[in-house]
Amino acid sequence: MNKTRKYFTIILALAALTALGISPIREQSPLTVAANQARLLETDLQTGGSKAYTVSSYNGLSTFFTIDLNTGQMTALNTFPEIKGVSAFVAAIDLEANRYFQPAFDNDFVQRMLVIDTISGDLISSAPFSANLSVMEYRDGFLYGVMYDSEMAGNVLVQVDPSTLNISTLVAIPEVMYISTGNSAIDDNYFVFEGSDAGDKIVIINLQTLEISTIPLSYPLVHFALSNNVLIGVTAYPNRLVRIDLLTGESEVLSEVTGIQSLYQAAALFDQTKGWYMFPVVNVENKQCLFIFDIETGALVFAPELVVATTNPISTANANTASFSGQLRSFEKGWSNYRSYLPFIVKQ
Repeated sequence: MNKTRKYFTIILALAALTALGISPIREQSPLTVAANQARLLETDLQTGGSKAYTVSSYNGLSTFFTIDLNTGQMTALNTFPEIKGVSAFVAAIDLEANRYFQPAFDNDFVQRMLVIDTISGDLISSAPFSANLSVMEYRDGFLYGVMYDSEMAGNVLVQVDPSTLNISTLVAIPEVMYISTGNSAIDDNYFVFEGSDAGDKIVIINLQTLEISTIPLSYPLVHFALSNNVLIGVTAYPNRLVRIDLLTGESEVLSEVTGIQSLYQAAALFDQTKGWYMFPVVNVENKQCLFIFDIETGALVFAPELVVATTNPISTANANTASFSGQLRSFEKGWSNYRSYLPFIVKQ
């Protein structure tokens, strides 16, 4: 079982959550869904896409949504009654082939890799997949992730073939013992994630040479995004929007993040064109919103409330024809589970 410090790798059913001392799913109104316990956001803005996706527990069923981030409207495309829950914080998206990858477990607690069509919401496949990945990203035809290898007695970077789910170990990672679940990013050159040993750090793996370097953190990050060798993220305590240069290790505070009750682990995306960093919160009015910051000015641009649309009920007939108003951006991942945060994510 992979070692994680901040959260369990798999979210269990509600009774199991309570037994483990994890805050249960809170009571939801008919029109709202709590922001996801899994890693929530994934950007496709640079490729011209504009959609947002999430797998959440809604009305007791694992449900695939698309989200309009201008209005906060969430529209359900499909439900998966055979799925009990999904892997905490961990998912990935193939922007070119419109595939959403979600580790999950079914009603018999068999671990599976869900592959969902992001246009129709159809379940493409759900093959057994027993590997417990602490973080996972998709790039150039492969999934990349970090898992604990019992034979090597440590964490390793692995490559997963999405077609066969065959796993290849790329390199051992002795630099960290614990992984911040779901907190990762990838580009053409680097796989980046957050971990800890003697202290919190960013781990940077060169995908061409497999060389590993680290950057120490003064404060752990709740989530981050990667753009042009720079991380944009939010610290767990105090809550600050920060920029970290991966080449120099230098960090800069861009803004204080205020007016919130809760943040969500590994839930963020970055619009490189507009310079907007986005992440879900529960605000002081107890509403679930998407905070959108301009990283140049540090200003909160706007904060649409996340609500579920009532005009497009799920059915086999309309799952492929659901229409969405307004501009959509990328948003993904998870199973809704509310965790209080006062004002930091409680470490396990």
